[in-house]
Amino acid sequence: MRELLSVLTIVFLISITSATTSQSPQKLGGVVSSDLTSSKLRISREITEPMLEFFAPETLAIEKYSTVLSPGEAVYFKLNLGTNSIVLIDERDSLSYDCYMALDSVPKWLRHDLYQSFKHLDPTFAMDFAIMIVGTPADLRDEVAFCVAHMSPQSLTDSRFASSLLIFNAEWIYRLADSLKYVELVEHGDVTTGDWYTTTAYWVVSADLSDTSLLEIPRDVYYWFVVHPKLSDEAPKSLDLPSDTRQRTYGYFWREYLWSDPSPTNSYTAGGYPLLADCMKIPTVLWIRRSASFPGGRPMDTTFSALNMLGWWESEVVPNRAIAVRPVQPNQIAFTHSGNCGEGQDIVCAAGRTSLIPMSCVGTPLQDHVWNEFWDDGFPGALWSEDVWHAYQLDNWGGQTSVAPTWAGYDRDRGGSKSINNAVTWRGDGYLFDRSMAYTHVCTLVVEVLDGNTYPIAGAKVMFASNAHGDPTGLYRADIRSTDRNGQVILTTGEGCPYYFRVDCPVGSEPTDPTHVTHFPTLGSHLSVTGVKYPVSIGLHNRMYSLNVTETANPTGTKNLLVIYRAKKEYIMGTAAMDGQGSTYSFSSDTGTITCFLCDSANFELYKIGDPFTAFKYRSRVSDGWFLLDVPSSGVWYVIISDEEIVDNDNLAEIEILIGHDLEVVSEFQKPDRTVLTIYPNPFNSSCKISFNRQIAGTVEITDISGRIVFQKAFSNTNEIIWDSHDAPTGIYLIRVKSGNSIINKKAVLLK
Repeated sequence: MRELLSVLTIVFLISITSATTSQSPQKLGGVVSSDLTSSKLRISREITEPMLEFFAPETLAIEKYSTVLSPGEAVYFKLNLGTNSIVLIDERDSLSYDCYMALDSVPKWLRHDLYQSFKHLDPTFAMDFAIMIVGTPADLRDEVAFCVAHMSPQSLTDSRFASSLLIFNAEWIYRLADSLKYVELVEHGDVTTGDWYTTTAYWVVSADLSDTSLLEIPRDVYYWFVVHPKLSDEAPKSLDLPSDTRQRTYGYFWREYLWSDPSPTNSYTAGGYPLLADCMKIPTVLWIRRSASFPGGRPMDTTFSALNMLGWWESEVVPNRAIAVRPVQPNQIAFTHSGNCGEGQDIVCAAGRTSLIPMSCVGTPLQDHVWNEFWDDGFPGALWSEDVWHAYQLDNWGGQTSVAPTWAGYDRDRGGSKSINNAVTWRGDGYLFDRSMAYTHVCTLVVEVLDGNTYPIAGAKVMFASNAHGDPTGLYRADIRSTDRNGQVILTTGEGCPYYFRVDCPVGSEPTDPTHVTHFPTLGSHLSVTGVKYPVSIGLHNRMYSLNVTETANPTGTKNLLVIYRAKKEYIMGTAAMDGQGSTYSFSSDTGTITCFLCDSANFELYKIGDPFTAFKYRSRVSDGWFLLDVPSSGVWYVIISDEEIVDNDNLAEIEILIGHDLEVVSEFQKPDRTVLTIYPNPFNSSCKISFNRQIAGTVEITDISGRIVFQKAFSNTNEIIWDSHDAPTGIYLIRVKSGNSIINKKAVLLK
């Protein structure tokens, strides 16, 4: 165990405001503390696609439901076996009507993330953003909604941030696309079905100049690294406060300011500096696919690729060394015409994204260096051949532009003089992607955190420490990560370095002294070795909360109850280690953790007041499961899905409940074709079309949110029904279609 150096006192999880400037790294010291109480969030949404590999031929009642659960939360389903009814009981605060309308108006792939964002925001802010999303033109709505879903609450509620910036940001993307020859906007899917997204494609040239092809980037790369308005540690904004010293925008968002230089009093082109628009309108291709370095001071040429031209522009605009005030806003950097690698990184990222180039900010915090990366999956990485991100470095003060250089990062493994601890890329919500494998040979650090019952703790904060390039004997904070559902953080880091860690969470800390870190047992005080895994399992003395439940023998009866559940997604929650706004991020992982069980009415009441109770099929902290039980033909029972046994991370839970006779579990290939129901338009203002993917016979029933039937009709051999809402009031309506043994539910929003 080693004591943290106290040259500079910091508080664990407090952001470093100068993370992307070329300054010495922050030394560790002082008391390590954290507030790990997350705000509660809830979600109540229908499952729009089948989640199951099960078939129920004689179904009497069915309910499909999905929700984002926060720690301490649960929802219940009241089953009346006599009347074959299933009623959801959700006692959590609901979102506003405007939020539900916004969710129904955005792409399906975005809805749960946007839902979670709404629930982490103050209700007034959530409603304001929802109203803005609904009022945004459809062609911009995906970009705007993505930013609301994936900016931190701290960014969205900053006093200098105006929600209109998000619409402005999206408008400029479409405006600039018409001015750039090397890039095209690509629209996929259909807005009317809820399945659509936008991306960009770029003209690229092969290394031997024999071929020019179009490179389309993935959906998430477009939204995170072209659209997102936050670059690294700055505050996304166009408003300034008198107290701002490193965050001056002069009243303009960076896309507009860098492209058109609109400020008459704070013009960055005054004195003969080049305008970004005049430069980036010239190139016809993104780049020639080969490592290349272009010398500083080169004359501008109309044959430049976009990446070459971008570097030329920055070297002309920022020719001077950093001044006393180290700005983090691209506008201020351009206006002062000064900076080191940190300022260069920020302005290159902003100018790159303004020019619709997928650009990120990457760096090695403990080696005192930062640079940029661009995306291309058709060019091999230097150390990791499958790598799709490639270094883009501009030497300071008018120096050379290096595109995909083999020596990037200056690690010894790439021909440099350093042993890199770790390389990270900033994401717009403050999350740091691990990029170490791209710049150095790596080892693997694994920290597992268990409670006193040996249950994995999700959401524990793990701080990693190592030495720094300027101080090989001291210990500095290298990274902070949150454990996943397995209670683990797995981190790849550079070889030839020492590594230490500490764990903090509501269940306990290790080491218990907040001023200390401890080494990995299998590494000790030695230097790490390439390819070696250094695991440690920390068993904390205290225990997480567990339900006071005893599982009992299965019930008997003449009906069947089928329950299928899964935690489809885990939102790993954390506080940004290197962010000027102290952002909290939410990193989405494919599989989460929930608790599910069934109990009768008497035991449900005991569970509700916290007394010991018995349950059927109690499954604690699992990722998925199902059970098929015989149940009585009458009586009231309850199915519960819960995150009450989770410490921190949120989970997207999905559940399907069926009551019937002779229910079967069959393999996927045995299932009959499913009927797919679509509603268009949705929302609508007079009538809507209820369509099926094939001709069916059955009944359609439409009810308002109180359960009152407003429309009912039997039909046969058709794939389309029109509902004329005539005198029905504005609101949310449930459309239920019954066909044979199948029941399909979907919501529609009527706006008048």
